[in-house]
Amino acid sequence: MSQQYVDNYDKSQKATLPILSFSTITKKEYTKGRELEKISERELQIIADAICCEFAVPTIPINFKDRQPHKSDGKKITEKTQGIFQRTNLGNSRITVYKYTASRKQQRSPKGAISTLVHELCHYFDFSIIGLTRSPHTGNKDHGFYGRIRQLTDMLS
Repeated sequence: MSQQYVDNYDKSQKATLPILSFSTITKKEYTKGRELEKISERELQIIADAICCEFAVPTIPINFKDRQPHKSDGKKITEKTQGIFQRTNLGNSRITVYKYTASRKQQRSPKGAISTLVHELCHYFDFSIIGLTRSPHTGNKDHGFYGRIRQLTDMLS
C-alpha cells in the first residue's frame, strides 16, 4: 500500500463536512422527495442542485436509470450496486442512481433513491470540498466517509 493511499485514507477518517444550517427550501425538497410515491430523475436533480448550492460547489448531473448491477450465486443476490459517482480525467463528474431493483426489477423507493444520492454526493464532496485524491469507504460508521453521510443527513433533517 502506497504512502499516498495511507495519507488519503487517514485524511478521510478525520475529515468532516462544513457545518451548515441548510435553508428551509433545501430541507423541504429533501423531505418532499422522500415522501413521494415515486421519484423522477428531475426531482433527484433538484435535491442534488439544492445541496450543492448550500455547499457552494458546482452542480453535478444526476442520471436515474437502469437496473442495479449485481452478482448472484445462482440462488440469491450476493452483491449489488445502488449508485455510482464517476469522475473523468477532465474533471467532469456525474452521479448515476440505479432506478430499478436488481432482482424484482421494480422502481426503487424515493427514500432508497435519495439515500443513494446522498451517499454519492458525499463521494463528490470528498473531492470538491475536502480535497481527497480518492474517496474510500472508511471502516468506521461514526467517522470518515460514513460519518460524513450521517452528518449530511442530519443537516437535511
